[in-house]
Amino acid sequence: MNCKTLFYGLAAVSALAVAACSSGPLAVAHPLPSPSVTIAASPSSFVFSLNQTAPQVVTVTRSSGSFAGLTALASDPTMIGVNVTALSGNVATVSVLPIGSNGGTPVSVQLTDSTGVATTLTVTPAVCGRPPDMDPATILLSPAPGATHVAANVGTLYFAVFSQSPHFIATANIHLVLGGTQTMEGTTPLVQATPPGGAPTPVPLPGLYEYLEAGTIPTLPTNTTVKALLYDDTCQAPTTAGSFST
Repeated sequence: MNCKTLFYGLAAVSALAVAACSSGPLAVAHPLPSPSVTIAASPSSFVFSLNQTAPQVVTVTRSSGSFAGLTALASDPTMIGVNVTALSGNVATVSVLPIGSNGGTPVSVQLTDSTGVATTLTVTPAVCGRPPDMDPATILLSPAPGATHVAANVGTLYFAVFSQSPHFIATANIHLVLGGTQTMEGTTPLVQATPPGGAPTPVPLPGLYEYLEAGTIPTLPTNTTVKALLYDDTCQAPTTAGSFST
């Protein structure tokens, strides 16, 4: 290669060397900036309709690359259930379930992928309200409230449900809040069941009827605080029954 070096003085202090080659002009390669990755939810906001019980399906799209994971954190996880149901390439599917009514206050859900890219979903519960079927005295029996090191595969939760109705029909569902911002749903509605031996059986309170109930749940994450709530009407506030940790 026939090259020559040209020198130019700069203010008689320094010199600049420029190399020129007979093969052509010198090409300097600059790395192209990486495109900014974004994720977007569709719909990005919605309002649950009156008495709605079916989940709202939300599609989350990544502008480039594929999803390796997606987390959903709700500002008020007692009002809605949020579950990432599928990841396929650059598309994720999220299911948002109505749990209760808070007078129409919006709940924000932060969706964050495994690289830290995030977007916000806004969910507004239906504006409605009815007197609750379950009394706040309703309590988790097994695991006992405050229990620690509960097996992640505990499988079944037992409750004493209190109601003013002598004809309470156990159609309630289990809603779990994990670590304060994430949620999980029970796999079956409550059915009448006797708690395991050793579980306390509360004495019925004056003016209330007691129902011993149980429902099944998926495997829980380890080292997590779990709050168990019951709901049977999305126009009522859910009933907190107790918390434990795995």
